Amino acid sequence: MVGTSHGSSPEDGRTRILHWDGSEWTDLHFPMSNPRNVKQVYGAAAIDERLLLVGDDDDQRAMIIEWTGDRWHRHDPPPEAQARWFADQPAFCRFQGVVAFAADDIWICGCGMWPGFSGPLLFHWDGAGWRTVSPGLHQPRSVFTAITGSSADDLYVTCQLASDLGPPLVLRGDAESWQVLDGLPPVTLPDVVRDAAGHLWVLQGSPNTSALARYDADHETWLHLMVPMPPGAAGVHLSELTAVPNSTALIAVGRSDHPGGPDEPYTPHAVILQLNQA
Repeated sequence: MVGTSHGSSPEDGRTRILHWDGSEWTDLHFPMSNPRNVKQVYGAAAIDERLLLVGDDDDQRAMIIEWTGDRWHRHDPPPEAQARWFADQPAFCRFQGVVAFAADDIWICGCGMWPGFSGPLLFHWDGAGWRTVSPGLHQPRSVFTAITGSSADDLYVTCQLASDLGPPLVLRGDAESWQVLDGLPPVTLPDVVRDAAGHLWVLQGSPNTSALARYDADHETWLHLMVPMPPGAAGVHLSELTAVPNSTALIAVGRSDHPGGPDEPYTPHAVILQLNQA
């Protein structure tokens, strides 16, 4: 589980990586947790007992960080994602999600902007280099927010369109051809997963609370499920969703807002919710 703890000032913030081994949580020391080095971690993926993190640093440079079991490594992002200038105009790229099927089969999604381009981005690592993959969606100011799948032939990415372009989308593809699974309400889509039974789930966010939606492939519709409110909470806002291996259970993490005092209307609490499917 990846997140951020906040102190009384931005300098007190810290990136947190927690590991559950079945009986207890362990805080994995992250040496680059100082905000001057790491601004935000947005996605994580595990492969071959390694951990990959993607996000950006305080200089708004896209970053890939790997834990090999004994130390952290920072890797160069694809050339298109490296901070640079074009014609005296700044270039920008952000990584939002990552999924890894093997050491030579890693996918990263996000967004970028530079003169002549503004829109979602998808990259594939084949063990030797990065390749930019085009799902055929060229919407300016839009972002791929999360990615999941069971293989390179079974990929799903969530796309947050600019507010004036319509509701969010989910794209399904095999790295060569893509189709849109639309029909979602105008909410945010912070995460997407496939459970052990093969069902596709998206996490939905709104100003008041979060919800889940499962895709019904037979009827090409979304089935919506409200998230239970923790005791005493006035709202719950989830940011990450994952499927439990060898189980139909889902785990969601985020925060719940609890009524506070006059100076602090709401107090945030970390929250972990588990959905056990029948």
